[in-house]
Amino acid sequence: MVEELAPEVLQQLIDSGAELQIVDVRRQPGFQSGHIPGSENVPFERMIASIDSVSWRDRIVFVCPYGVRSRQAGELLLAYEGLAEDAEVYNLAGGLQAWDGPIAVASTE
Repeated sequence: MVEELAPEVLQQLIDSGAELQIVDVRRQPGFQSGHIPGSENVPFERMIASIDSVSWRDRIVFVCPYGVRSRQAGELLLAYEGLAEDAEVYNLAGGLQAWDGPIAVASTE
């Protein structure tokens, strides 16, 4: 089951240097316009096609604007046989709309 992770808890994990993987499931233009620092972009539409090529970590947090598609992405990943049995999969509660932490903008160079 995909667990909800409150934005303030995610910020605490980031600040503590916790080993986690933040996956933003928006399309590339949305990701480039602003994302949580350190996150990687795996658009929802490409999840199935790219699921084998991503190095999934033991603690994964999915992110999207409101937390709907990111939850679906988490559920999809949990069904993936290549994921470690003890992996923790989270959805950022409220999505980026609820995120009050820093935002990085991707370079277009």
